[in-house]
Amino acid sequence: YFTISKPEKKNILLLGKDALFMHKIYDKNKFNFQHTNLKQLEFSSISNQDLIILNEMESFSLSLANTIKSSLNKSANLVIIPSNNIDINSYNQLYSTLEIGKINSKQNSRKLITKINYEHPFFKDVFTTKIKNFQYPFIKQYYTSSLTSSNGILELENGTNFISEIPKNNAKIYWIASALNKENTNFTASPIVVPVFYNFAMQNTSNQKLYYEIAKENQIQIKTILQEDEVLEISKGDYQFIPLQINKSNSVLINTHEQPLKPGTYSILKNQENIKNIAFNYSNDESNINYSSPIEIFKKSENVSFYSTIKEAISDINEQNKKHYLWQLFIIFALLFLVIEIILQKFLKTN
Repeated sequence: YFTISKPEKKNILLLGKDALFMHKIYDKNKFNFQHTNLKQLEFSSISNQDLIILNEMESFSLSLANTIKSSLNKSANLVIIPSNNIDINSYNQLYSTLEIGKINSKQNSRKLITKINYEHPFFKDVFTTKIKNFQYPFIKQYYTSSLTSSNGILELENGTNFISEIPKNNAKIYWIASALNKENTNFTASPIVVPVFYNFAMQNTSNQKLYYEIAKENQIQIKTILQEDEVLEISKGDYQFIPLQINKSNSVLINTHEQPLKPGTYSILKNQENIKNIAFNYSNDESNINYSSPIEIFKKSENVSFYSTIKEAISDINEQNKKHYLWQLFIIFALLFLVIEIILQKFLKTN
C-alpha cells in the first residue's frame, strides 16, 4: 500500500541581503519564496515558514534570536550565511540562544571546497556516482567554529567544514562558513549549489513518505490548524483511533507506534472530514534472504578445512601428501628390515 499526495509548497523566508540565485532555485511552482529585510520584517510571519535563510546579516537582536528559536521548535529549518564582516559576539549570542556552539575566528585565507560527504543522508538520491576531479569552487575568507553535534556536508581542502548540519529538535540548522557573494566565492556558480539549497528546504519532517511501517515509531506532520478541543483521528472503515499528537502553530505532528495493527490505506480525519490519506505496510525485512555462510555451518567440524584461495588449498594438500608418503616409506623400510632380520636368522642357524 502507498499514497501519493499533491506536493505542498514550502514556505521560504530570505531575511537579510537578497540573492538572485535563490530566486532561480526556489521557483514559484514548488515554493512560496519571499525576501525581506529586518526593518520590514513582521515577526509573526516567521512562525509560518518551513525554511528561514539568514543571509549576510552582520548582527542579530535578542528578540529575533528568540523568535527564530521558537520557529525551530515548530520544525522550521534554518540556514545561516555570514557576511564578510560579522559581529562575532552578536552571532555567538544567537548561537547561545539556539544552543549550537560558537564561532571562533575569521580566516583570511583562500581555500578550495574539495570534499562532498556522499554518505550523508542530505545527498540521498542526488548523485549516482562519486564525482572526481571536478572544478572545485573557492572561497577567499571563512569563519571557523565549534558546533554542537554537527555533521559536515561539504568540506574545505584543509578539512574544515564549509557547510555543517546541526540537528535541533524536529528541525535542522545549516551553517555556511563564508559569505556567498561574488566578491568572496564562486560557489553560487557551481552546479552543486542547486541540490544543496533545494535540499535545505526539503530536509524537513513535513515530507510525507509513500508509506509507513507497522510496529515502528513514525512521525507524520500534517499541515492543519486545530482549535482548542479538536483532535485528529486515523480511520479505515469501522476501525478508528486517536494517535499521539502535538499541536503546533500551523501543523500537527502525529506519532504512531502500536497502532494501526493491519496494513492498508488510512484516512486522517478532522471533525470526521478526510484531510489526508496515508498508507501502512508490514516491514519488508522478511523478504531479505540471508544465506548462512559455509564457515558458520562447518566451523565446529574437525574434518572440514577452509581456504581463501585455490593456491593455498593446493599447497596444504601437497604438504599433507608429503606426510602421507613418509608414512608409507617408513612401513616399507620396516618390512624390509623385518625380511632382512628373518634371512639373517636363517643364515646364522645354518652356519
